[in-house]
Amino acid sequence: MPKKKSPSKSPSRARRIGAAMFGGYKGTALATVSGGALYYGSMFAGQHSQTVRDRWYLLPAALIAGGHFAKKSKKLAGPAVAACVIGGYQLAQNYAFQRQRSQQAAPQLAAPQAAPQLSAQEAAMVIDMASRRPASDSAMVVGKPLRR
Repeated sequence: MPKKKSPSKSPSRARRIGAAMFGGYKGTALATVSGGALYYGSMFAGQHSQTVRDRWYLLPAALIAGGHFAKKSKKLAGPAVAACVIGGYQLAQNYAFQRQRSQQAAPQLAAPQAAPQLSAQEAAMVIDMASRRPASDSAMVVGKPLRR
């Protein structure tokens, strides 16, 4: 005779819902803490290193590359994703900041000046030159008539 499952060993509906809602909280917490540490660590490095300040793309690219290679490790998957996210955010933020800085530093273009006014004699000469144009531009190629 087969054994019957005891009701106490099967998970209750509340436990199944709780497991679905809160399962994986350790990985989420680890990714959150490591993401915060990476962000503040990169800000610290940016403030204290002239090389990182001069090359705004260097630190975010290093975070993205490190996160990409660390994703393959099962233990480091959460922090690796956090590193990629923080690196991508910093890259976009630094790019926008540099773009805004370069636009502010660019000199303003001079306003276009008005076209010079032609005298009556010059206007008549322009009209005369325009009337000498051949009727069909396709009949002339570089001053030579086409053979037909």
